[in-house]
Amino acid sequence: MKDRIVICTSCPLGCRIKVSVENGKISISGNRCRKGYDYALEELKDPKRILTTSVKVANGEIPLVSVKTSSMIPKRLIPQIMSKIREIEVEAPIELGDIILKNIMNTGADLVATRTVRRIK
Repeated sequence: MKDRIVICTSCPLGCRIKVSVENGKISISGNRCRKGYDYALEELKDPKRILTTSVKVANGEIPLVSVKTSSMIPKRLIPQIMSKIREIEVEAPIELGDIILKNIMNTGADLVATRTVRRIK
């Protein structure tokens, strides 16, 4: 495998971490703490991300509500999760912090509203 550089997002330092795999041996360098090492290893094996998107709103003052996952989800599942999210339409009113979808695809993460949408009167 060619060397890969990842930018750690575990803390504000943003370490540039070099990840190499040669003959099945993983080499990680450039991290300044254990969190960086763990982040780089996870990026190599099963990268995870917070997903931010929007969901359709029926009878709301605006047609969409912004949402995000409550925790990181496997990057490989994002296309399937987005397919499910595209099918969702919620009824206004929506409050900041409302759970729109619980335990998305058994990831343990909920889809949570990141703003309030009032109902049209």
